[in-house]
Order: sequence, then C-alpha cells, then structure tokens
Amino acid sequence: MTKKLNMQLSPEQTAHYLSIMRKKTENEVNQDCEPSGATLRISVCPIFGASLDVEGHDLGEIAFEFIK
Repeated sequence: MTKKLNMQLSPEQTAHYLSIMRKKTENEVNQDCEPSGATLRISVCPIFGASLDVEGHDLGEIAFEFIK
C-alpha cells in the first residue's frame, strides 16, 4: 500500500515558485492584508506525467511519485 506522495520541483521551478509567492505576499502586506498563502494545482496524467500550477502560473512538468 502506498504511504507517501512525493512531489519535487527543479531548482528553477523552486526559484519561480518563490518569486511568485514573494510578489503575492508583498502585495498583500502592502495592502494591509494578512498573507493568504498559495494555491497549488497538480495535474496528473498517467501517460504524460504531472505538472504544477501555482496561483495561475504554469511551472511545467514535475517529478511526482508514490512511495511505499
């Protein structure tokens, strides 16, 4: 039985994610709002693999595996 799901971003994808979140958080703080976090959407297709969308920004294909 599968016990864990592992998602891994490349160093470039991680940098892109952090850039998106820095800008989003800065805008929210500047508007005197509490930072809201992020929405991550993982699309999984058995034939084509998995891709990640962060706050409407496509980060592309990611490493996605089930670990026993």
